[in-house]
Amino acid sequence: GDSKSLVQLYVKMRKWEDAFGIMKQNPGQFEKDVYLPYAEFLALNDKFDEAQKAYRDAGLPELSLKMLGQLTHNAVSEHRFKDAAFYFWLLAQENVKLIPENSTSKKKFTRQQVIAYKKFRKYQQRAKQYYAYSFVYQSVDEPFTGLMPIQLFNISRYLLNTLQGDSKKSETPFGISRAYVLFTLSKHCKTLGAYKLARETNAKLQQLIINPMWVDVIDLDMMTLQSKPMSDKEELLQVCYRCGHRNALLTAANKTTDACMNCHHPFVRSFSQFDHLPLVEFVPPKGMSDEEAIRHIQAISSDGDEESKQEEVDRWTDRGDEKGGDRFAAALAKFNERNDRKNYKPVEVDASVMRSMNEEEVFVVRSPCPADRCKFYKNVDPTVAIKLSRAGVFFHRMDYEQLYLTEGYCPISRKKDPEMEGALPSAEVTTNF
Repeated sequence: GDSKSLVQLYVKMRKWEDAFGIMKQNPGQFEKDVYLPYAEFLALNDKFDEAQKAYRDAGLPELSLKMLGQLTHNAVSEHRFKDAAFYFWLLAQENVKLIPENSTSKKKFTRQQVIAYKKFRKYQQRAKQYYAYSFVYQSVDEPFTGLMPIQLFNISRYLLNTLQGDSKKSETPFGISRAYVLFTLSKHCKTLGAYKLARETNAKLQQLIINPMWVDVIDLDMMTLQSKPMSDKEELLQVCYRCGHRNALLTAANKTTDACMNCHHPFVRSFSQFDHLPLVEFVPPKGMSDEEAIRHIQAISSDGDEESKQEEVDRWTDRGDEKGGDRFAAALAKFNERNDRKNYKPVEVDASVMRSMNEEEVFVVRSPCPADRCKFYKNVDPTVAIKLSRAGVFFHRMDYEQLYLTEGYCPISRKKDPEMEGALPSAEVTTNF
C-alpha cells in the first residue's frame, strides 16, 4: 500500500520499468520521484538526449536547458560543429517553450519571458553560424572537402557579415575562429577574382595570431596580388532583389550585417550554396491576420476559373505585361520610391496583390513563438527552385533533396520531412506553408 516507498525502492535498484508502472498507476504523484533520478542515470551513462527528455517530462525544463548547454559546449570543444548547431537549435526550441502558448503580444511578456525570447533568437542565429562554420573548419583542417570554392567564399562572407567584423563591438562565439574564416575567404577570393577583398582580408589576417604554416601562403598571395586589378569582379557583387542595388562583398563594415547596404533588406541565404536567394519579404496590411493573408494567397490555387489561372501564367510572359504586369513588382516599385531607406521596413501589399500571387512562389516562415507573426517571402525569380526546411531555413531544392537523402533528415533540425518521406499524398503537401 505504500506506493512511494515502493517507487523509491525500484529507483534505488534501477528497476525503471517497475517504477514507471507505479507512476502511471498514480498520475500526478511520482513523476519527479521517477523522472529526476532516471534522467541522472541516463546522463551518467552518456545518454544525454534521453536524459534531456526525462528532465522535461519531470517538469524541470531548467535542468533540461542546463544539460543542453553542456552538450553544446562539449560539441564545440570537440570541434563537432554540426552537432553544436543542432544543440543550439534545440536550445532555441526549449527556450521558446517557456513562453505560454496563449501569448499574443511581446509587450505583455514577463521579465523571464523576455529573457527566454532573446535567448531563443540568439540561439537560432548561433545554430546557423555553427552550421556554416563547420564547413570552414573542415576545409582548413581536413585534406579534402566536397565544397566548391564559390560555396566556401559565400560561407566565409556570411559568417563575417553576421559576426559583425568589429570584434570590439561583437564577441565572436566560442569555438569560431575569425582567423579560419578570413584564411578561407582569402584563399578563394584570389581564385574567383575578388582581388580587392583578397587584399583587405590578407591585411586583417596579418593583424591576428595565426597558424605559422599559413604565413608563407599569405605572403605569397600578397606578392602575386600586386599584379592583379584593384577591384572585384562585377559578377561577384551581391545584387539586392528588392531595390537592385549592387552591394560590396562584405556589408558588415557598414553596420548593416548580412543585408543590403541601400534598403537594408536582409539577404535570405540558401544553407547549401550560401548565396542569397531571390526572396523579398512582404507583410499584409494592418488589421489583417496571418491566416487571412494566407487564405488570400491560396485563393487563386483553389479557384476553378481557367481565365484567372491563365492570367497567373501570363504574369511572367510578355502577355502578362500587356495586362498590367506583375502586381507585386508594381507594389514593390512604388514602395521603393517612397521608402526613406534609413531603417528596414518590409513592403506592405494589399489583398488584391496577394490574390494575384502564385502560391508556389510564396513562402511562409512560421515562428515557434506564439507572439511572433509569420514572415512572408515572395520568390521574384521563379526559375530558382527553393525549399523551406523544417528548421525554417531555406535551401536550393535540389541541394536539400540530396542532403536529405544523404542524412535522412533536415540538416539543421534533424527532423523528418513529410514531403521527402512521402508520408503525405502530393495533394496534401504544402511545402511553402
